[in-house]
Amino acid sequence: MGQYTYKETLSQDPIVDVYVFGAKKMYVLAIPDEKNRKGIYELILKGAKTATIYYLQAGSDAMISKNVDVSSGRLKVDVTETPVFVEAN
Repeated sequence: MGQYTYKETLSQDPIVDVYVFGAKKMYVLAIPDEKNRKGIYELILKGAKTATIYYLQAGSDAMISKNVDVSSGRLKVDVTETPVFVEAN
C-alpha cells in the first residue's frame, strides 16, 4: 500500500478500513476470525465509475487485480479471511 496512511474504520464485521494518499482512497476488507466465514459488503464509492479490486496471491509478491464497474456509486465486494483491497477510480 506504499504511501497510504490509515484514515478510519467503516465497519467492524467485516472489518473495512480506509487508507488515503492525497485524494486517493484504498479500502481494505477482511473477516479475520479464522472460522472461514464469508460475506458481502457494499462499499459506497461516491463519484466513482470504476474500481480496481486487488487480491493477494499465495507465494507471490504481486497481487492479482481486477477492474470492475461501479453502479450508482455502490460496489458489492466478496469478503473472506484474506484481505481484499479496493481502489476507487
